[in-house]
Amino acid sequence: VGTSFADQEFIEIDDLPEGYSVLRSGLGDEHLKHLLLAPLKVNEMSVGVVELGSFRKIKGYKVSFVEKICENLASTVATEKANAKLKKLIEQTRKQAAELQEGEEELRQNLEEMQATQEESVRREDELIKYAEEAASREEILNQKIEQLEQQIKDLTEKAMRKKKK
Repeated sequence: VGTSFADQEFIEIDDLPEGYSVLRSGLGDEHLKHLLLAPLKVNEMSVGVVELGSFRKIKGYKVSFVEKICENLASTVATEKANAKLKKLIEQTRKQAAELQEGEEELRQNLEEMQATQEESVRREDELIKYAEEAASREEILNQKIEQLEQQIKDLTEKAMRKKKK
């Protein structure tokens, strides 16, 4: 079987040993005498081997028929392998798409959180600017009052000095 697979050639074996293969049925047991190993090949690539046992030697036209059947069977096997591979790829693609979708959802949530944080920062910055403006306004008022008080102290001091001179 391995040689037929590797060499991609039909192998016929006549006069099989007595215990090699036995066909059992309700009518009894019978030993097979001949064996045909037929490679299943597609595009010069082996995909399997069919082992056919017989009571009599398999003649040339039957070998040609088996060869044609093996071509169809090889094509079917190759198609099934390709379909299985395609199914696996499709499933893998679906999984990757699901993972990407999950990642996209996570990124979207992170973006929303960042936007909310940024909005909160802008709001706090606006409050700080408002407080700073209020503080500057109060400082200006306090400075004006200090200047008034200093002027009053100066005026009072001058008045007191004039009174002392008199």
